[in-house]
Amino acid sequence: MVDVGHRPGQRRWRTIAGALVILLGARAFYLFVQHLRGVSLRYHAEAAAVWFVLAGVLLVLSLTRDREQGPQVDQPSLALPATALWFAFVLTAFTLYWPTVGIGLLSDDFLLWDRAESWNLSPVSSGLFRPLPLLVWAMLINAGATAVALHMFNILLHGTNAYLTTRLCAGWLGAGTATTLEPFSFPRRAKQASIAGHSAQFLQPARYRRMRTALAGALMLALPLASEPVSWASGVFDLSMTALALLFVIRGRMYDDRVTLTQRVVFVVIGVCAMGAKETGVMACLLVLIDAWIRRKLDRRLLTDAVVVLAIAASFSAIRILGAFGFKSPSLTRYRVQRSLFETFGGLSVPFHADVVQQLSWLTMIAVLIVIALFVWYFVAAGSRSDRFVFGGAAWIAISVLPVFLFVSVGQDLQGARFLYLAGPAWSSLVAGLAISSRGVARRVTVVAIIVLAALWAVAVRVHLAPWSEAASLRDRVLEAARTDQQIQRCRTVALKKLPDNIRGAYVLRNGAPEALLREAGLRVMDDATPPCRFEWSEPAQAFIRGPE
Repeated sequence: MVDVGHRPGQRRWRTIAGALVILLGARAFYLFVQHLRGVSLRYHAEAAAVWFVLAGVLLVLSLTRDREQGPQVDQPSLALPATALWFAFVLTAFTLYWPTVGIGLLSDDFLLWDRAESWNLSPVSSGLFRPLPLLVWAMLINAGATAVALHMFNILLHGTNAYLTTRLCAGWLGAGTATTLEPFSFPRRAKQASIAGHSAQFLQPARYRRMRTALAGALMLALPLASEPVSWASGVFDLSMTALALLFVIRGRMYDDRVTLTQRVVFVVIGVCAMGAKETGVMACLLVLIDAWIRRKLDRRLLTDAVVVLAIAASFSAIRILGAFGFKSPSLTRYRVQRSLFETFGGLSVPFHADVVQQLSWLTMIAVLIVIALFVWYFVAAGSRSDRFVFGGAAWIAISVLPVFLFVSVGQDLQGARFLYLAGPAWSSLVAGLAISSRGVARRVTVVAIIVLAALWAVAVRVHLAPWSEAASLRDRVLEAARTDQQIQRCRTVALKKLPDNIRGAYVLRNGAPEALLREAGLRVMDDATPPCRFEWSEPAQAFIRGPE
């Protein structure tokens, strides 16, 4: 980016600060590579990444120049009609996740299936009330659908979320980029002089905006962290909640002088439905405000309706927290805050299963290098202004995990990755938009880099699916052993211990074992079974053996 209007001292400071950011980015990448090679440097790498991002943000903010905002283009048109683009994303999602369609029910799925089959939409526990997805399951199951339909529904939702991510990104990248980070400003007529003076600098050709919005959808589609919620039928809660949250945000963009009462009611209903899909949906009203701040368009009626949804969300959250913790405040320490932030942003930056890290270490290195390079490019090349979508996207990511902030954690086997799914659209839009200030050859290079990143992520996803297929095979062996074991079948009630919990992060029978064995083997599982009817699973023998008396 051309450095216009800076004094020599400012140029010198920018050069020094830019060099420091590059060095910090290189150090973060070096420590990450060393960690991949077996050196225990995880926390050092996380700390280095934090210092890198902090230095970059300070560089951007310190050199941001006050400028009038360029003209707003709220929704740049996409290259394909909306229906065709949605269909393309859904078709690609089925191509990517097809191996999961036939894996059947795992763990919690059995319990949820039984509840949906009997039209039981009541809370599963004091902190788990998700009637909307269970209602969809109930309609599918009672219409004769099998587990295949549930997995296909998950894939359909994921493809839809990828499409909605393009809509989210289109509004962000079309809202003007050169900004100062002042609070909300309500819509007003832009000055013609401002438009003439700045549109050439800050608005990219339409084809590049369309390309970046499509790439944001592609990144969301190939997001490796999505393998858990998409592959596991119970992940429908995260998928449906994210879809409704995105619809809620996009619906909020319809507020203008012609918005009707019906449209406002529909907006509020979508927000409430997001909470009915999963408790994390209470954050949707804050995400609407973040989106309005990024686009610099906060209608007073939108603010009023968002506050209404926020009040409902606050009441819903209070009931849930009281049910989970009572009147005792949950413990929140500085270490817990630090770990949760590291787990969130670190999990998005390095979204790979241990299998990928071990088998395809080159893939993880290239993918992480691309992400770091994109941030370096933004911090250094765009250091004369700040882009709202960058800061707003980071705020979206942080807010999306607030309801699970105390226990958000992504293991090396990607257990818990579903907690970051709502952050996926913002992360994908942020990464795709980091190159918005590029021009000429740099623009082409950054676009190619994002395409390569999406391709690498897609390869990682296919590796991530292997444990889920293996988990389904192990589940079948366990249930078959229970059906064919004569000693077990002679018992009316059995106690079964050491049932397999997971295979490299893919759940097997952690929960739902009683429902699974009653459904598949006709057995009642209870802990107080008589000694002759106590068995435990032997992994080496792949069979049940008599348990301790």
